[in-house]
Amino acid sequence: MNAGSRARWVALAVVCTGLAFLPMNMIMAGLSAGATARLVARFGIKPPLVGGLLLAAGLALLGHAPVGGHFAPDVLPGGVLLGIGAGTALAALLLAATGDLPPSDSGQASGIASTSFMLVLVGDGTPLFGRLASSITLERIQALVTPATTHIGFRVIR
Repeated sequence: MNAGSRARWVALAVVCTGLAFLPMNMIMAGLSAGATARLVARFGIKPPLVGGLLLAAGLALLGHAPVGGHFAPDVLPGGVLLGIGAGTALAALLLAATGDLPPSDSGQASGIASTSFMLVLVGDGTPLFGRLASSITLERIQALVTPATTHIGFRVIR
């Protein structure tokens, strides 16, 4: 495989990865655009919020996707559940944060709430879960590496 061919495969992999996120993002956008507001109007804030957070646990399904797995059976179910859950829960939280405010203050409150979501999800969540994932991965690798496997690895490399 030459360098040009390898670059095309890498570009295709990047496009396919982006397309894999499309169903989840479309579901989140559809729910945030109005479906969650109708649910909140009918049932109140708490049921859509709790239901959305429970469905967002679909993220756990993504964590169990096998390395050699396929998109439809291994990734799509978790992505769909995450899209439904996050779209419902985050929109319900935003409605809870801005629902009782006068229209003149709702834009500012919406901006503060959205920034808070991102600070919590990206600012605190990513380093915390990244550290957890790296420590679990390191423990698993250390459990697999023995003098015998190291010797086999060196033989394969030569």
